[in-house]
Amino acid sequence: MGQGYVTDLLTFQCSWKPLHELRSSPLNTGLYESPALIGCAFAISRSLYEKLWGQDPGIADWGCEDIDLGLKAWLLGHPVLLDPQAVAGHRFQSSFTNY
Repeated sequence: MGQGYVTDLLTFQCSWKPLHELRSSPLNTGLYESPALIGCAFAISRSLYEKLWGQDPGIADWGCEDIDLGLKAWLLGHPVLLDPQAVAGHRFQSSFTNY
């Protein structure tokens, strides 16, 4: 569990980043900056989504499309902000029988 998410641009390895290693938003809103967004809970305007060409349908690895979208936004100068108060839960299964 962590508050931020980071991608190493040399190896493309992803990992959680603790809150104290993230930079506070200059707006002093209690939000933090991060070049990667976490796809289970994010908001984006339709116009920005279209400007970034959305999520890449050609990504072959499951779960990386959100990292790609956040990185594109960040590299093009759009803030990717993290709310450390947000909580997301997952119910893990040992197998997927309903697909």
